Amino acid sequence: MTGTDKKVSLYSRDLGFLTELNTLNDWSWCTRFKPKSQELVLTTNSGWISVQQLAKKNVYSSYRELYAKRDNFTDVIVENIAMNQKLKVKCKELVKKISIFKDKLAVLQNERLLIYVAGE
Repeated sequence: MTGTDKKVSLYSRDLGFLTELNTLNDWSWCTRFKPKSQELVLTTNSGWISVQQLAKKNVYSSYRELYAKRDNFTDVIVENIAMNQKLKVKCKELVKKISIFKDKLAVLQNERLLIYVAGE
């Protein structure tokens, strides 16, 4: 989303703030996202048109047969490779880093650290 604050920000589908993408010199009138090519097109009040490629950093962690990865910026998928099982953890905010060790999963978000413990 863009507007009179001269910033381009990324929000989740639940309208939760994820991150600031760009700061402009003028108001932005229109922004469009092309999901297949991961491109962001925006225009400003002064007539400036920009096409930017979004680079999504892979966030993952592994411990023995456990593998965790970020999915869609806000979710974490934990996979047990030996048993072919998957679990999706919905975090609803931007997942910056993850770590997995034994039966614990740590998820670092913008302002907090979530720790999940597996139950029997």
